[in-house]
Amino acid sequence: MRKLLLLIAATLLFTGNLLAQKTITGKVTDDKGNPLPNASVVVKGTTTGTVTKEDGTYSLTVPANAKALIVSTVDMGAIEKAIGSQTVINVSLRPDDKIMSEVVVTAFGIKKDKKTLGYGVTQVSAAELTQGHTTNITNALSGKIPGVRVSGSGGSFTGSSILIRGYTTFTGSNQPLFVVDGIPIDNSGGGSPLQNGPSVSNRAIDINQDDIESISVLKGPSAAVIYGSRGSNGVIVITTKKGKAGQKNSIQFSSSYAIEQVNRFPEYQNQYAQGNGGVFPTTAVNQTNASWGPLITGQTINQYNPATNLMDRSAPLMAYPNNVRDIFQNGYNFQN
Repeated sequence: MRKLLLLIAATLLFTGNLLAQKTITGKVTDDKGNPLPNASVVVKGTTTGTVTKEDGTYSLTVPANAKALIVSTVDMGAIEKAIGSQTVINVSLRPDDKIMSEVVVTAFGIKKDKKTLGYGVTQVSAAELTQGHTTNITNALSGKIPGVRVSGSGGSFTGSSILIRGYTTFTGSNQPLFVVDGIPIDNSGGGSPLQNGPSVSNRAIDINQDDIESISVLKGPSAAVIYGSRGSNGVIVITTKKGKAGQKNSIQFSSSYAIEQVNRFPEYQNQYAQGNGGVFPTTAVNQTNASWGPLITGQTINQYNPATNLMDRSAPLMAYPNNVRDIFQNGYNFQN
């Protein structure tokens, strides 16, 4: 008899707990009606909660004394909804500009709050990149991110060197890894004047600045651990613009035309010919690359004859003041 009474009491207690709870269902969407997956739905003042499914729906069992639900996402503001006697609560969230500025894109396009990261991340928006319409995105980053140094080669179509927090090696590459929409790209140049080759463009110059939505620069070694040794010098994560559900059709057009020319040349002396000790060189052994030869007065001297490969061609000694200037041409850059 005693066991029977205990069983009945336990059953009544369990039934009372069930009656003291209720299940709330609903759907979380943005301000355009699109479902928001992985949105957080938590009972206010407790740790009881759940996340929405891919279609934005959720189901949550709450205590009878629960007063409100807190619904939020990483890139949108939180909203509080009173429960009352409702069992179906649908929530519409609006983007919060303040929170959006604190959300960054890390490795493989994962969005995280800046406060939760253990490394330095700086983000540049599309509006900041397109200011001035520079020739490539590496030049566009110049002066916009602390700890990042951009060194241009001076040419219109040549690449630029970018360093994050200075040099890390004297022998290897110090260039950061570029990642465009989750795909790593090689940003190394194809030559260098120090290697007896031309300084050609790096691949970052091929990325259209108007197609970029944002750039996140990951500075710490731990930020690039997912990319291995290729990300040891830092990672520049580029997110391009994409169409979004519910977004109205729009067309944007941007065009720019730039002309570059040499700003100034060093002053060259044109009074003395090549040579040394006031004597014009007569053989290759003499210092033909020095400018300490005789004073140029219009005298006739023997110069090199390519037909005979000898110094047997008589010609007047003269200076060529524009020989360096004539090498350079204007650079033209057209972006459309």
